Amino acid sequence: MNLINIQVIEGKAALEYTGPLRVEVFEKEQGFVDEFDELDEVSVHVMLELDNSIIASGRMYEEYPHQYHLGRIVVKRSYRSQGHGKSVVETLVNLAKEKGAHQCVLSSQTHACAFYESCGFIKEGDVYLEQGQPHQWMIYNI
Repeated sequence: MNLINIQVIEGKAALEYTGPLRVEVFEKEQGFVDEFDELDEVSVHVMLELDNSIIASGRMYEEYPHQYHLGRIVVKRSYRSQGHGKSVVETLVNLAKEKGAHQCVLSSQTHACAFYESCGFIKEGDVYLEQGQPHQWMIYNI
């Protein structure tokens, strides 16, 4: 059995590792554009590596004092529904706690809300469109 390695990298350097997976899932599978933004530079990125391949990742940044915004949480198609997404979210939330967070927030595609609820997030506000896709704000109070 191969072990999954969890890595944490700060800043844009993480894109060398996480970028291809994000493009594969968010742009090619889901049709989003402009996957990368200036927030990659100020984010802490979490990656799950198996056999020298990134199979899941996510990022977070401090949006407001003591509030961390999680996002770009992604799992390679062949590794979904195996707990890897939850590992990414839990690692990000724990890192936020270590940095003094009182709350974590994220913008979930509506089809993923049940997943984030299983990670302890609750829905906040109304559904809205982001690049034509329905999204829901979700919060995790610490």
